[in-house]
Amino acid sequence: MLPNILSAKHKKIFLLICASILLFVPYSYADAVGIMELYGDTVIPIKEANIRMIKEIVTINLSQLPSIYSSTYNGTKYTTNVTNAVFTFKNITNKRMKIEMGFPFKKVYSGDVAGTTLYGCSPYNFITKINGERVSIFRKKVNKFVKSKIGSDYDYMYTWPVTFKSNEKKVIESQYFCSQILNENKNLADTAIYYVTKTGAFWKGPIGQADFYILLDSYTSHALKTKTIRAVISPKGYKIVNYKTIEWHFHNWKPTEDIRIEFYEN
Repeated sequence: MLPNILSAKHKKIFLLICASILLFVPYSYADAVGIMELYGDTVIPIKEANIRMIKEIVTINLSQLPSIYSSTYNGTKYTTNVTNAVFTFKNITNKRMKIEMGFPFKKVYSGDVAGTTLYGCSPYNFITKINGERVSIFRKKVNKFVKSKIGSDYDYMYTWPVTFKSNEKKVIESQYFCSQILNENKNLADTAIYYVTKTGAFWKGPIGQADFYILLDSYTSHALKTKTIRAVISPKGYKIVNYKTIEWHFHNWKPTEDIRIEFYEN
């Protein structure tokens, strides 16, 4: 029974507070799991440029690679995924143009938010090829122009210069590796995978064709098939092929939503 010193109005507020506590406490415990967050991004212009992205093919290979790419640290098993992104660009002007392209990465962090431990992923072995030839890349801080477009969560970017003749097309291919933690069942439960696509809208015009392939490892593929884990996936329009690949295919696309896949145990 509530004390008589409380007015009817204050009793109502007190009851609402108690109800809120009862509602939120169980969920804070239920969400106290480790989440591994893997980020990827799309190549962007460092300054405004009359260059159109006419094609984009991104493959994120989450398959467990040979042991040469795996390691164990303090008893924790890691495996490695590979992101390969192939872009076709066209200079849509009649003038020769030299621009700088960049591949930004979010800050790597770890911490505790509402009972959930978050882990960043630090990419390594980043390489870029232009028309099949490997080029020198430079690691730089994100400049003001890029921050004004993508926000302040980005720590650094890999950049390289590209020269286009008038109306010329060029193929840019970037690849990098990223380590991820395996859980006790060796699948990707409690893992979130993000690939930022909205930055592709910074190029001139819509993206003519965009294809994204997420290749799942065998443990995660089996877990999805047997429904021991579930996937929350966006944007819409994806398809899961034989529980091995998650795919999106877009045409004349102006990206407004990033790719996001979250795996949870059922």
